[in-house]
Amino acid sequence: MKLITTDSGSVYELDEDQKRIRRLSGAKPPTPRQGSDGEWRQYEGLDRVGPEGAQRLMVIWRIDEDEGFPDVRIARSTLTSTIKSEEYVQ
Repeated sequence: MKLITTDSGSVYELDEDQKRIRRLSGAKPPTPRQGSDGEWRQYEGLDRVGPEGAQRLMVIWRIDEDEGFPDVRIARSTLTSTIKSEEYVQ
């Protein structure tokens, strides 16, 4: 498990083995996509965005088929504030 703290004060817990993430706390309310604080959400992928020292985490949420267009797959994402620190925890 990994704890990620952003410049905005949000703290995320990341479980890379189970491909899930949750926001533990933050100064502002969580976005609807990431769910309530403490709620685990499955993700499809993660990506680092931005230059070294000013990277943000892009969370690509589970991909769903569009109900009206079954051949279309939609990926929704959330971009965090700049990553301030990361640490591995048990």
